[in-house]
Amino acid sequence: MKCPFCGSNRGYYQIERVHRALLFDFDGEPIGGSEDVTDYAGRRKQCIDCHKILPRKLFEEMMET
Repeated sequence: MKCPFCGSNRGYYQIERVHRALLFDFDGEPIGGSEDVTDYAGRRKQCIDCHKILPRKLFEEMMET
């Protein structure tokens, strides 16, 4: 499968925003962190190279085969 806009075959990405707590002792030394908690998970798929939003039908066709 290739990007219909730029022809790249590198793939796509989806945006996800997460947060975590960083833990420190009272001397300021790191002692760990919490698990990542997802604040936002996007459903749009975007080309790695041109960053354009890829059409849904591109993936619907892929799922049918």
